[in-house]
Amino acid sequence: MAGAGPDQAWSFLVVDEGDRQHQGNQGYDDDPSRYYSWDSTVANREGPGEGDLCAVRDSRGLLGISKIDAVSEREGEKARSRCPNCGSTGFKGRATRKPNYKCSKCKSEFDLPDVESIPVTFYKADYARSWVSIGGAVTAAELEASCYRSRAKQHAIRPIDPRALRELVTRRQVLIGGAWWKTGGSVELPEIPGGYRELTALGRIGQREFRRQLLMRFGPVCAFTGPQPEKSLHAAHVIPYANSARHELAGGLLLRADLHALFDGGLITIDGDLKVRIDPSLRSFPELSRLDGSALRIRTADPMLPKLRKILKQKEAAT
Repeated sequence: MAGAGPDQAWSFLVVDEGDRQHQGNQGYDDDPSRYYSWDSTVANREGPGEGDLCAVRDSRGLLGISKIDAVSEREGEKARSRCPNCGSTGFKGRATRKPNYKCSKCKSEFDLPDVESIPVTFYKADYARSWVSIGGAVTAAELEASCYRSRAKQHAIRPIDPRALRELVTRRQVLIGGAWWKTGGSVELPEIPGGYRELTALGRIGQREFRRQLLMRFGPVCAFTGPQPEKSLHAAHVIPYANSARHELAGGLLLRADLHALFDGGLITIDGDLKVRIDPSLRSFPELSRLDGSALRIRTADPMLPKLRKILKQKEAAT
């Protein structure tokens, strides 16, 4: 698909798995700061193209903006679920009641939907190169009021006015530089064989909201090293998420991506006195060695600090 350039812009709605109401569609493989996926059942499916601007948002507000570098297509099959009584895809899952689902159309209740496989074209827009994080500075209501060229709120992909979008972002004092979407040239790189293979994986529900809450609590500050670019920060769980599948805000920290990997790997830890501890195998790395014994970069007035201390002492006692 060939886009119309920076005078053409699109809004991409990202739906967290925990926020998705209707269960007929099993969702898409999205990484909001790098790429967006959809298929031929989606309205405006053939609109976004190379060179277009895109505004990636969730139900609360704007996550970021970028320029689309490429849109790829592939043919495949998609599983679609229907109400076993009326065939509607508009049924909702229940978290606390049985049966598991209730149809919005015929009001019938059931534990298992009918599942069919339909041929579709899958699309994927890549835009990581020029991504600029907005970090919630623009709300969904503000986008709706000034930027959309259509009022079809139910559509995941919608055309928007690029000039209105840039004006709104500028008013929120988000620094995106000059004509950032026009800069950058191609670099010749060796070709690496690619393609696709089917994967089955568990996705964390609520991870994006967990990170948002930690940013509100700490600001763009790594708990080990201090202020860092927001995009470099990961939302880390002091108690591994795999152990409980819960987002404990008191036990959450923002960590720079490389330090998060070392923390999850057990090579960096935090003791019950809120001091960073480094595994001896890392002592040969000066930057990491300097962290050993340093205090966490957290405000002493943080209201969740006592609970964090308790969580850390329990973790220390268990190991």
